[in-house]
Amino acid sequence: MCLSMHTNVHFAVGILFASIAHRLFPLNIWFFLIIIISAAIADLDLIVSKIALNNDHRNFFTHSLYPALILIIIGIPIGVIWNIHVVWISGIGYSSHIFLDCIDWKTRLFFGKKQYGWAFLITEDEKNLGKTRKQLQIESKMDFTSFSVHRYFHSIGMLVLGITLAVLSFLLLFVFASEFWYVFFGYFILLEIPLYQKKKMEEKYEQIEDDD
Repeated sequence: MCLSMHTNVHFAVGILFASIAHRLFPLNIWFFLIIIISAAIADLDLIVSKIALNNDHRNFFTHSLYPALILIIIGIPIGVIWNIHVVWISGIGYSSHIFLDCIDWKTRLFFGKKQYGWAFLITEDEKNLGKTRKQLQIESKMDFTSFSVHRYFHSIGMLVLGITLAVLSFLLLFVFASEFWYVFFGYFILLEIPLYQKKKMEEKYEQIEDDD
């Protein structure tokens, strides 16, 4: 399973939105957690990534904008009528996941054939040569997960973005929702996943080099 824009980063963004929402519409812990989870839950489709187009979970419907739009459309009247704002805010949290995934690679925003995004993990030279993510992965002789992890951890921009979002969410949590401070432990738990993947990648390809 490959986590490019790592799930811990999405979790941090969820904390950011939940903290702001709590400042505007005081939330209980369950609604607070729902908003956090909404920003990360799209990555559950990793479980069945083997059946996705090109084995890339971002090709699923769940990595389009439509689930977010559904939540927002349903959630706005719920917020107006019953003063329960967690649904439409969760829609915004979900959409943040999709837009963040447009930064490192690309995603099918509208579930069509075209992918949208900046693909910052592909260099300008590689883009000028028309290289795709799949082509670069094959040329690297790495498996899909190892290639993505290698690119992510060798990108200063992506690392800085991830750290910045984590720090910002941490600050907003303690300013706007300090009573829920303990939810930040979830970030560190999820951080173990990419760190473990990085360790496995280094061990695997160091062994290959030694064998050569």
